[in-house]
Amino acid sequence: MDGTTSNLPPSGFQPDHNFAATAFPPVDGWPVENSAVASLDTPLLRQTKSEIRTLAAEIAQLAHSPVSLDEFFAGFLPRLCAAMGAKAAAAWRCPNSDNLHLPDVASTVPQPQLSNSAGSFVCIAEHAIPASLRDGTVPTAGHRRILECVVAEGQPVLVPPGNVSLEADRPNNPINDALIIVPVRIEESVAYLLEVVQRPAGGPTAQRGYLRFVAQMADLMSDYLRRQQLREYANERSLVHRVESLLVEVAGASSAQQRQQRTVDAVLELVDGEQAFLLFESGRPRVRAVSGIAAFDPRSQSILAAEELVGCLLKPPADPPTKTGKSPSPESCPPMQTLTASDRRQPAKPISGSEPHQRLIDAFCQSTGCQSAIFTTIDAQAGWSALVTLSSHGATEDVTDEAREARCQQVLQSLGAILAGTTRPAWGATICRKLLGIGNAQVQSRRQVAERWLMRAACVGLLFAVGLFPVSQNVTATATLHPADKQAYYAPLAGIVTEVLVSEGEEVTAGQILLRLTNRDLESQLDELQGERLVTRERIAEKNHQLSLGRDLTAQQSDQLEGELQQLRISEGSLSQQLEIVREQIHSLVVTAAADGKIASWDVRNRLLNRPIRAGDLLLTSFAPESPWALRIAIPDHRVGLVTDAMEASAEGVRVEFSLSSHPDQLCEGLVHRLAAQAVVDRENAPSGTPPQHVIYTDAVVSSAVLPLKKDGAIARASIHCGQVPAAWLVFRDAYLATRSSLQMLW
Repeated sequence: MDGTTSNLPPSGFQPDHNFAATAFPPVDGWPVENSAVASLDTPLLRQTKSEIRTLAAEIAQLAHSPVSLDEFFAGFLPRLCAAMGAKAAAAWRCPNSDNLHLPDVASTVPQPQLSNSAGSFVCIAEHAIPASLRDGTVPTAGHRRILECVVAEGQPVLVPPGNVSLEADRPNNPINDALIIVPVRIEESVAYLLEVVQRPAGGPTAQRGYLRFVAQMADLMSDYLRRQQLREYANERSLVHRVESLLVEVAGASSAQQRQQRTVDAVLELVDGEQAFLLFESGRPRVRAVSGIAAFDPRSQSILAAEELVGCLLKPPADPPTKTGKSPSPESCPPMQTLTASDRRQPAKPISGSEPHQRLIDAFCQSTGCQSAIFTTIDAQAGWSALVTLSSHGATEDVTDEAREARCQQVLQSLGAILAGTTRPAWGATICRKLLGIGNAQVQSRRQVAERWLMRAACVGLLFAVGLFPVSQNVTATATLHPADKQAYYAPLAGIVTEVLVSEGEEVTAGQILLRLTNRDLESQLDELQGERLVTRERIAEKNHQLSLGRDLTAQQSDQLEGELQQLRISEGSLSQQLEIVREQIHSLVVTAAADGKIASWDVRNRLLNRPIRAGDLLLTSFAPESPWALRIAIPDHRVGLVTDAMEASAEGVRVEFSLSSHPDQLCEGLVHRLAAQAVVDRENAPSGTPPQHVIYTDAVVSSAVLPLKKDGAIARASIHCGQVPAAWLVFRDAYLATRSSLQMLW
């Protein structure tokens, strides 16, 4: 027993002895309680029971631990044998059992892996099972019949040794040891069998105890498999969520380069490799993105090796062409291949004809520092593929098993569908290569050569026809809308707005009061002048009264009074004139409408009421709605020449079309008659981070009847029609003008 318990569970599993003491009490009929062993030493018997309970506790805790299948069976089967003193134990998966995705052969089975057919038992784990019971991973013929009987009955069975005669319809045991086989149920069906090879010692009571103990261990195994199944489902769910997030990230990329970078990162995470290369085949494979690297050198050794290797893998086999002259499609290449470098420790051998790619595989693995890689096609029709390097510790694993390959191919197809949008511009180049015969190395007949040249001539004629087709030459610019008949009202003097009698959009008539201002200094000056004039008049009355009593005055006194009276009258006239000026200024603080129109200023009351105003400040504006409007267009200075030529060619003016930002679906028309004589710097419309450009303003006359919105300062996008020119000139115009200007400067 001590030699058997030396096979301890894996690291990370810590048994809880207190848990087993209550979970597994001794069962009736236990072998150590047989009358044949009643004379054993009582301390030794207690020690044996304690060891059995400890092993049972370790098995129970192992069943409740989140360990892998290999770790579970590596600790479960040896402890089961040690607790029972059995020779061997094994776990079999029943035919057509899809309850849990388990490996066909666990790591504890040293035999080579065999294919698992739907109608055979598979050994998923074993401990010292004799060779007479299994052939690799499947049971022998006689053993298989025993297992089939247990599954059919669905009850625990103890099969006696082979030297014991049984009923005629019962299969015989192929070995001389007893077999204890217990069905393990998953979701009410027998999915697995737990088998123990037991020595034939002991009576019926001991045998029933063995059978009951194995049944209890089978229940623990069933609990573990159910938990493992739930963990598998949780892992599958998290994988599905991760795949969905990866697809959303790839689809949500803002540019083709970003989409390709996210795709190669998703492929790397899906295959679980070290580095991934995304390649696009257009004539020859080219690396478009590398995982974890935003920018790469296309001339690096690893990039060139990846392109050469993928080009060789996608190259169709050197089979003779079919009757139609077509070579086999590269889509016949397997969707996922594992590429393994040759062992460098072995002497170099010549590459056989069946392995023409091995030299390129070795070169790629050497440049990337890996031992193996996976090549997979993402979208064969669009030309997308990926090359993923694997880590050194996973180089010998079969990463392309059927389940994983199927799951990877589904995700790769979705990625290929998303990437299809990034390769749309390549169809034009492909058609041109096919039409013009570029890259076609096949020998052609004279008729084929003549047809090819005729096709080239037709393409050239088509290009000339398209280039000479007349198209409109337009100059686009930003514009603002203003009324031509516009009245602006400015503050005549400084003051405070005390009353606003109009609002935006209100129609006013000539002479109507718009607003009132108050100037405290003028009011104080008016009161002061009125007081001074009153005092002056009183003094004039006093002097006149003294002159009326002139009989008592001397001539000198009379002359003096006349002089003073004359000065007072002059002062009175000056004060009256000053009062008149002050009254006129106070009267000018009442702003009235100069003509009929509509108020254009926005939020006049909140902007002006009870606010201090300086002399000359703009108070509000009005316009005549039915009068013509002016569209002020800011023409870039390098386009002014086109507008000037169009104005010289048309005496009636140049037609301009524009759409207001508030009504982009409605086009309005106007006429341009003149240009400003001076260029200005347009700082308002310059994009952030770019220097402002020089513009020349022009006003286009627009009828008010065509305007969907009559608002002063409305923003519009204008297009000035400057005649028709050939399409080729419109394409190469700016390049030609820039080249000509540079040559003239050099000359």
